[in-house]
Amino acid sequence: MPAELTTLHFTDIHEDTDKLAITKQYASKVDVVFFTGDIMEGHPTGNNTTIDRVIKQIQETIHTPDIIELSKQSNEILKKYVSDGKVDKDAIEEEDRTKLVALNEEINILAEKKIEEGDLLGKILKAPKQTYQTLETSFQEIAKIAPVYGILGNHDLTLAYEHIDSITFLETTKEARIKGKTGIEFIIKGDLNTWEVPPAWSQQPLIYEAFKEHLIPYISGNSIDNLDEKIKQALKTGNENSASNLQSAKDNKDNIKAWQDQERARLGDTDADIYLTHKLPDCDKARRTYGFATGDITREYSANAKSVLGGHFHDGQIGYKTIPTLLEAANDNETIEVDGNVVPLIKIDKDEPWQLNAGTEYFFIASYNKEKDIEHVDVYQYTYETAA
Repeated sequence: MPAELTTLHFTDIHEDTDKLAITKQYASKVDVVFFTGDIMEGHPTGNNTTIDRVIKQIQETIHTPDIIELSKQSNEILKKYVSDGKVDKDAIEEEDRTKLVALNEEINILAEKKIEEGDLLGKILKAPKQTYQTLETSFQEIAKIAPVYGILGNHDLTLAYEHIDSITFLETTKEARIKGKTGIEFIIKGDLNTWEVPPAWSQQPLIYEAFKEHLIPYISGNSIDNLDEKIKQALKTGNENSASNLQSAKDNKDNIKAWQDQERARLGDTDADIYLTHKLPDCDKARRTYGFATGDITREYSANAKSVLGGHFHDGQIGYKTIPTLLEAANDNETIEVDGNVVPLIKIDKDEPWQLNAGTEYFFIASYNKEKDIEHVDVYQYTYETAA
């Protein structure tokens, strides 16, 4: 019996247009395409991605001969006080200390002037805009074949909403309704569910200043229960640091509660058949995670879904296992033919939910029946041939 709905799910492309080209080739096999975040690459890679171009722009604007010369003068002074590979700040003489302060002030004044006159913040912001505009061309090619629904990831900026028109972003609307082959309606909902701010903009003041008006709500990945635990620990410890942590946790709790109330108003009932989120609700059962495993909204609104689709972790996930773990355990004696290829048939535990993260190396084609349950998932791997 043919599937009621056939879907393609991929995630975390990080500006890889080759993956979009391959995905396009398979879009005609499905009724709908799902994408679960990280269109942009938030780390410097050396491959001319967004942050590479941003860093280059900063260097060209600030690392000019006059500032380089002043930095050299400062370093020459500091060399006199190096001991065991480190500068002994306490040993710096008053005269040299005064010179260093003057040099640093001159460097800062020059840098600020260059930043303002060169419109550096505007130039920094131009890089992600160009990235999204370029990738929109590839997403459009897929959307011509099958509708694309998605969410953003922690490497993304809300600029995507302005420049990517071919994806219906589920975090900006209540839901989408998709009809299967016999007219059965699937309700699709989603939220962001991520707290990880890439270091490129959390630790770089200029990049943060340029991006700050376009950051996704990173509180989406937080949990009230986790914050309550932090508050308990802070009260129990009772030192100065714990008092600071206590106030921070309380402030965050108020902000998160307000944001979660807005999300509940947006999403309405917990009636999604398919739920999209950047991080799966049980991502921590497949691997070790740090900080909050999942936010409250994802946990709450994906609870009744027949399948939950996510990303973020590059090793992928099916049920409670990573894709590499499943492949290692594959029984070669049990096989199935897919697209003319004989491949291992992998069965997951019947008690494991259909939580799917395609990771960075794979994409999934899933078949849903009339009860809206997944019958099976075909796992495809992105492969590249080296040009001769």
